[in-house]
Amino acid sequence: QDFLLQEELQKLCAELVFLENKYKDVCIRNIRLKTFMRTHGTQYRKRIQSLLEANTT
Repeated sequence: QDFLLQEELQKLCAELVFLENKYKDVCIRNIRLKTFMRTHGTQYRKRIQSLLEANTT
């Protein structure tokens, strides 16, 4: 009984660590994306805008 509980707890801990790392990774990527958009966002928006305008006319 105790052994099974221990095993279950270890599994849950491992899963938690995995999820935390995944979350950290996503956060880092999110920050990178935000930084990227801050530096390149306007130029991309202008390009998209001009492409849209070119397509509608």
